[in-house]
Amino acid sequence: MLLVTKEKKPMSKKNKTIVMVASMVGAIGLIVVPVFLLAFSSFSKNSFGDHNNALKKLSVTVPENKKEALTVDESTLDGIEKIDKVSGVVLKDGTGETISVGRQANIRYLMYAYAAAKAPTADASNPENAATSSENQEKKWQKFMSSWDFGKSMPVEIFGDEDKLLSEISTSKQTDPTVYRLSKLCNDKKVGATFALFMPSLETGDDAKILIVGEIISQTDLSVDPDAPKISYDVPANAPEVKFDENSKPTTINVPGDFQKSDAVYVKVLKAGDDDDVALDSTVSVHYTGWLLDGTKFDSSYDHGDKPVDISLNDVIRGWRYGIAGQKVGAKLELLIPSEHAYGKQATGKVPADSYLVFYVEVNKKVVKGDAGKPANQ
Repeated sequence: MLLVTKEKKPMSKKNKTIVMVASMVGAIGLIVVPVFLLAFSSFSKNSFGDHNNALKKLSVTVPENKKEALTVDESTLDGIEKIDKVSGVVLKDGTGETISVGRQANIRYLMYAYAAAKAPTADASNPENAATSSENQEKKWQKFMSSWDFGKSMPVEIFGDEDKLLSEISTSKQTDPTVYRLSKLCNDKKVGATFALFMPSLETGDDAKILIVGEIISQTDLSVDPDAPKISYDVPANAPEVKFDENSKPTTINVPGDFQKSDAVYVKVLKAGDDDDVALDSTVSVHYTGWLLDGTKFDSSYDHGDKPVDISLNDVIRGWRYGIAGQKVGAKLELLIPSEHAYGKQATGKVPADSYLVFYVEVNKKVVKGDAGKPANQ
């Protein structure tokens, strides 16, 4: 069903900065704030200048097509694990605008961990060949996360004031130390720059050395979604068309053979609403049906008790959030959503990776605070 949690309900994806940050922190077991304060002295204004020779040898290729991930020549990762302090370096200067304090740099990244390879299988007949302990296993750099797989950038606030940062941490505002390091590294750099940030195991708290290699994609004002799609109401005449049965329920779609997909999210207004305005953070009660471009239906509220579903626009794919926001309650819409504003390169439920999606959406009402969780027909 199209609700709010990605694991159980396939149509949800968090759009807040904190989600990407939290996923990074959760994945690498970052150290908590008090230990960061203890280690902060190793991350002084000059700490990036003394331990970067190995990082500067990294070979990174940036594709012209920004939808594709940058690549790292993994043979150039050798030796980085020997660095003993937090270190960051710009691998290639950018050519865009200069990143400035008080705004946010939007980055995409690959993340590597220096960790043990999979343990060998124990041989019960020969104890000498039994699996070795994790401490004795050979370690190597392994890529375990890519923001390109999520199809979204990570916004990083540019702080620029260490005293203010330390004050905020001491008053429990808990600025994430990883974000602070990225902020420090991106400050005064130009859009298009590529960078590498190394964190030793002392900083991760889990005996794991971490390497983040990324590119500054853009700069925006704080809290601006860097990946907001272009919305177009100029829907091509040969766009997919939803078909309905005698009871006005959506059944199938007709997709002309000459339809050309676009990077924009197309919004076809089948019926304009005439009630409350829908905002980006509204919770609305909707009926919906979704199809793949080959006509396969993968989900529908009509198949779940034939009742509308309450959804928060904060918790759905970008094509939904930005396609529905700005409409009025009562609207009936057809949304044509390219994969980068849906699930991107991740297969989800019955939706394969890189899938262009077609939705019929009927906005029945806005859900006010206190009504959430009640049956949608009340």
